[in-house]
Amino acid sequence: MGKERISTEESELFCYSRDLGNSIPDELLKAYGMLGAEVVVLPKTTEEVSAILEYAYENDIPITTRGGGSWALGGVLPMDGGIVIDMCRMNTIKTVNKEDGYVDVGAGISWKKLMDSLKTYGLMVGAHPSSAVSATVGGFIATGGGAGTGVPKYGTVGDQVLSLKVVLSSGKIIQTDPWNSWLFTGSEGTLGIVTEATVKVFPLREETRKSHCFSILATIPPFVNLLSPKP
Repeated sequence: MGKERISTEESELFCYSRDLGNSIPDELLKAYGMLGAEVVVLPKTTEEVSAILEYAYENDIPITTRGGGSWALGGVLPMDGGIVIDMCRMNTIKTVNKEDGYVDVGAGISWKKLMDSLKTYGLMVGAHPSSAVSATVGGFIATGGGAGTGVPKYGTVGDQVLSLKVVLSSGKIIQTDPWNSWLFTGSEGTLGIVTEATVKVFPLREETRKSHCFSILATIPPFVNLLSPKP
């Protein structure tokens, strides 16, 4: 990995020691003993992630994996210091299979970029987070993806996953299938780093309904009517 994708700059380390919300006071972080990022790396391939983890494993260095950093509850904060792995360079779409209904992507791709690209094929994802502009596919999978746009109809992000490429803490690379991918869905990066994902796609909806209201109480009856089964 080139030096241009490795940083120990103080300003960058500060940014990588925060998330989007920055809602946790510095005093509380200090009380919990957060050490902050010591080095940031931006891999482009699964093999680079493997080399980083193998080195960290052999030298007992803590690892924090970061996607879009859009979860504002401290999930990407490097509490124990060490290396922060920014996955956002792994953002390519490798395969779009319209006939069989799946897409292969790098885990660092944002949901918005994926959805915009799928529209050109007349396709869409089943479920995605409300923070799709910045949230990554790998991040949503790693945090469980139990809530989000499309979940009531298509299921959680775990229901959309067909397979994952994962790097274990030792640096070993494995490929999951639909029967064991659930092990890494919602694991918060504790069992390995998701570097690639194969997820279901669906035909693009012909229409999208939107609504707005000025009074919640006045909105309830028409909203219930909208959701009611039609004869």
